[in-house]
Amino acid sequence: MGIAPQIPTQRHWDVLNSYLQPLKDYPMELDEFLRHWDVSREELAFICDCSLTTVNHWFSQGIDQRIPSEKHKQRLALDISKNYQSFAVTSS
Repeated sequence: MGIAPQIPTQRHWDVLNSYLQPLKDYPMELDEFLRHWDVSREELAFICDCSLTTVNHWFSQGIDQRIPSEKHKQRLALDISKNYQSFAVTSS
């Protein structure tokens, strides 16, 4: 016997809408993200949905250096936002 489905409350819808809302106006730079979180390069690759090679290029010097794309910066911002929202939902 499973748990009966619940009807989402307005609070559930608000959190879902916040999560799904594009963060294109609030991209986060890599250095700002790293000030908040002590993560490995492998974890950054997972968060940004990219390869470890791509992440390693962000930390390279010279001609191999690349900067995170807007998509990656949005995912960094989403990770911060997601963490805050899950805290806000559970702590209220």
